[in-house]
Amino acid sequence: MKKPKSLLLALAALILTSLTNHAFAAATSVTMDLTGKIIKPGGTVLVTATEAIEPAPIYYYSISGSVAAAPATVGNPLFEVTGTGISLVQGLELTDSNLVPYLEGTVLDVGSKASFTAVNKLTKGTYTFTSGPISGDSITGMIRGKAGVTKGTAYGELTNIAFSLTQPAGKHHITLPVPKTDTVEFISGQVVVSVSPITSSTTAKPALAFVTGTGLAGINGLTGAISPASESALLKKGKSKSFEVVLQNSSLVSGSFALTSGSAVNGFSQTFIIGGKNETAKVTGTTPYYSVVLGSGSATTLTWEITDKKAATAGTSTTTLTATSGTNSDSLTLTGTGE
Repeated sequence: MKKPKSLLLALAALILTSLTNHAFAAATSVTMDLTGKIIKPGGTVLVTATEAIEPAPIYYYSISGSVAAAPATVGNPLFEVTGTGISLVQGLELTDSNLVPYLEGTVLDVGSKASFTAVNKLTKGTYTFTSGPISGDSITGMIRGKAGVTKGTAYGELTNIAFSLTQPAGKHHITLPVPKTDTVEFISGQVVVSVSPITSSTTAKPALAFVTGTGLAGINGLTGAISPASESALLKKGKSKSFEVVLQNSSLVSGSFALTSGSAVNGFSQTFIIGGKNETAKVTGTTPYYSVVLGSGSATTLTWEITDKKAATAGTSTTTLTATSGTNSDSLTLTGTGE
């Protein structure tokens, strides 16, 4: 008869073998439910997926839902969205239509490690509403937003929530903090994270982005603040700076994408390295253009280098890189200035 220790080891081996033979694969898409989540001053909003997501070079986000607010308190009619509430899109339209694209987006995880921080930003400031029932009112405050995937689990979090309201003359003309009793609740809603495009597009759609130092690129939304559509370099004569760029096909079908750019001017030069080759002549030429075929959701990277060859101190060169497929296109801009 085996000793107890040996028996335990044998059982452990049996269990591990069973788990190996019946392992559950990570999901290709996960959903985080927002329903019932409450946003209030001093509070925290945290959502996490209930299952792991597969490691992938690209993750696609989609956010939907509707919100409603608690009835306005006396003298503080900030939250006038009551009853059945309004959709997130409507809510953002009431504040700033430029926020609407942030309901969906793409994050590039270069290492495919299923562990990254897409957003971790403390925002402070004052915003004046320009439409809707609270047009003219200003809200000053701060909020920290954090989102990403950690050890394969997608999550989103809001903390440091604090706001105060200022109303102009003609209304109540008051400035006061928003009390904790004033809350905004998600009547419905969800955040979907997927390794495949969340779209209905049946035509190839290019998406270009600069890859940041953290290894993340924002495309069409969520991480737009992390990865802008333009970059710049202040260079001394003879110096260069390189930027990594990702081209992604954010559609449900494969397609051919043409990469084109104008030539650098005023003493600057630029180089495009794609697949380890110098493809500048094709990218900046008239024919043939540099083209690449990408499957649905696939991406490729390239290096865009700008050099100050003989620019005067005030010399500046701005060029635009465009990816085109049919009638769909996307662009990035790079500016070099002599130092």
